[in-house]
Order: sequence, then C-alpha cells, then structure tokens
Amino acid sequence: VYGDYDVDGVTGCSMLVNFLRSLNFSVSCYIPDRMTEGYGFSPQSTENVIEIHPDLVVTVDCGITAKEYIQELNDQGIQVIVTD
Repeated sequence: VYGDYDVDGVTGCSMLVNFLRSLNFSVSCYIPDRMTEGYGFSPQSTENVIEIHPDLVVTVDCGITAKEYIQELNDQGIQVIVTD
C-alpha cells in the first residue's frame, strides 16, 4: 500500500493495511519521505517500489496524476490500483 505522507494518507494507508492483514494478505505500507521523495510518486519512490517488486500496489491519497510512474511500474509487471 503506497500512501501519502500527510495525515489522511498515513491514516488511510494504516487502515487499508490493517484491513488487508485481517484477511490474511501479506501486505506492507510505503510512505515516501517528504524531504527526499516529495509528494506522491517520484523517480526515487518509483525506483524504491520497483526494488521491492510487489505483485500489486494500491495507492492511498495519491497517484491520480502519476501516469508515467504508474506506467513504469506496469512495465515491470507491477499492477497498480489508484485510490486518490
């Protein structure tokens, strides 16, 4: 689960991770560093996600304008669901 660093992004990420874990999914949360990665998807955060190589990324409170970064993830075989 890829969340934004603001209050609603962190809260939404935490809630979604807890819900998915209650269904026995193996899931983790990625919150980009505001100072080094900035808001939403960036070249650095996209590379960090690619290194983790999850099967699926679900965004929380970000991603609606990140078409090129989402395409990069798709090109690596990573599916993305945007909830912004």
